[in-house]
Amino acid sequence: MMLFDYTAMDDYGRQIQGRLEAPDEDTLKLFLEEQGYYLLSARPNYYAHAPAGELPPDIIVPVPEGRGELDRKGKILKWVGLIWIYATGGLIGIGYLGILFTKGFWALAEILSPFNISNFAFVIITLLPGIICLSLSQRYRRNRH
Repeated sequence: MMLFDYTAMDDYGRQIQGRLEAPDEDTLKLFLEEQGYYLLSARPNYYAHAPAGELPPDIIVPVPEGRGELDRKGKILKWVGLIWIYATGGLIGIGYLGILFTKGFWALAEILSPFNISNFAFVIITLLPGIICLSLSQRYRRNRH
């Protein structure tokens, strides 16, 4: 276990600085994300050689078991979901442009009308696999240990 001096930021933009003991920088980053902070910088502190017994137990970062496989699954699902949403969104957009150029503005307005529930349903059904992949990736990344 190494001792790290770190700077992190919360959701409101407030910066905190501290010192935590962790096996590596990735584990430190994951631990801080669980606490609601985003790691800005971390560097090993080779000069503070305090034994682990002298540090309060709540700042010793636990090493999660099986973290790598869940992180990999979460990353893969995230990329599959993003690719699906961008690809289908692009195809839907190209379809709308085709309608605009071939049939005109009023035909496109008729299709995009809020009363055209079938178009809305087909767009949601088309995007749904990507949305499911993104939500599953967040669940994998949140429950990684």
